[in-house]
Amino acid sequence: MNDFIDYINLDKKNLNKIILNDFSSSWSWGQIFYEVKNYEKIIKKNINKNIIALPIKTSRSALVYCAMLACIKLRIPFVPFHKDTNKKKIREYCEKFNSIIYLETDYNSRNKKFFKLKNINLKKTVSSKYKKILYILFTSGSTGEPKGVMCDAKNILNTLLWSTKYLNWKKNDIIGNVTQFSFDISLFDFFTSLYFDVPMCIISKPSNLDISIKEIKENKVTSIFSTPSFFSQFNYNKKINLLSKTKFKQIISGGDFFPISHIKEWKNSKKKIKIYNVWGPTETSIVNSMHLVTKKDLKNLNLSIGASTNKMKLSIINRKKLIHTPFTEGEICVSGQSICKGYFLNHKSYKNSILKINGKNYFKTRDIGYFDNHKDFFINGRKDNTIKISGYRINLKEVEKISNTYKNVFLTACYVKKILNTIFELRILVQLQNKKIKFDIYDFKSYLKTKLIFYKIPRIVNVINKIPLNNNGKLDREAINKL
Repeated sequence: MNDFIDYINLDKKNLNKIILNDFSSSWSWGQIFYEVKNYEKIIKKNINKNIIALPIKTSRSALVYCAMLACIKLRIPFVPFHKDTNKKKIREYCEKFNSIIYLETDYNSRNKKFFKLKNINLKKTVSSKYKKILYILFTSGSTGEPKGVMCDAKNILNTLLWSTKYLNWKKNDIIGNVTQFSFDISLFDFFTSLYFDVPMCIISKPSNLDISIKEIKENKVTSIFSTPSFFSQFNYNKKINLLSKTKFKQIISGGDFFPISHIKEWKNSKKKIKIYNVWGPTETSIVNSMHLVTKKDLKNLNLSIGASTNKMKLSIINRKKLIHTPFTEGEICVSGQSICKGYFLNHKSYKNSILKINGKNYFKTRDIGYFDNHKDFFINGRKDNTIKISGYRINLKEVEKISNTYKNVFLTACYVKKILNTIFELRILVQLQNKKIKFDIYDFKSYLKTKLIFYKIPRIVNVINKIPLNNNGKLDREAINKL
């Protein structure tokens, strides 16, 4: 079976069960199915037979859940894109995917669930290979041009079945959704809710902690999967303990490094909360490894991302050779069922990301790391974040990770500044936990000298109010490099 609809048993869902909450109302399966039928009618009436995929303008409403489910039922791949995408880009999406419409999921446009574009250049024929694709998700483009990652039902089913090794969903569990539905973490929320029949609450304003805490409490949210920046907000505003009287019990954090100092505060809070450090590129079906953090882990600066498993095979590869020796650094590569079906209209780039060894395909993630004696994997940084100054190679993530451990530092971001045609210098932005406490740059550099080799010490240290983050909650490298 290649269709995801075959796996989710919609006919067995309890129509009266509340499966979704958003800022507007609570939704039962029966209400969801009603909205799904409305979307299905719109899609059938307005699409052409050669459609490749259907673009969906996402929002923080239950309608995005309904729109994606309608596409799954009709066996049409969906393409979620950010709500702030400009009209020119939306037109490009529609032309790429041979669609004259895109679906709307904002309550402000509820009477207009779709928009029809004029003068779209439609392709007369398209390849049949797209018929088995479940969704196409564009990467953030933080390391180049965004790529359309194509995943099918088998990719996602592999991820969901793998996740049961770590996440044991109970009857009273409720997923709190805080990331954009144009980001793969939200798709994990969506597919988990759909497949395991776990209710989901869409937090209306994740950047507003007071609203988030109120909605977590009112909707009895037990688990949230997000980037570290969401959870670190609680540290920054000293509001972790406001969750002590809620049902919240589980953090799933991925997409970036979770500062050890922040994790320590969570572990020492009044509320006993499980913290999972997870890892996985969009190209390998959202998540590939998971590690339950213990207090023992917090003694080290580097936190494990978890171990390789049968459904999620991780390997360290250096110079096209598999590494079998612990603590030997190389690129983390993924093999097996989780590898996506390619990049949309970018076969060359996808081909370059695949390494074949002994007839087996390995996806090159560009993350640099190693495994230890217990076969737990660790990340040191990314190839994309490794720069060269005066002949020395410096991994920005390594410098940031150490810098984040200095007293009163909330977050840091390293970047390279061009001084003259051939002269570059390493700089670092620092966001303080408490702005009222004086920051001693000399002492900060002295601290770094005890942890890092001399050429990795930033020449310039700039203290700023807030370090730029992108829509997915990761460091906005493009904005940082312009400072």
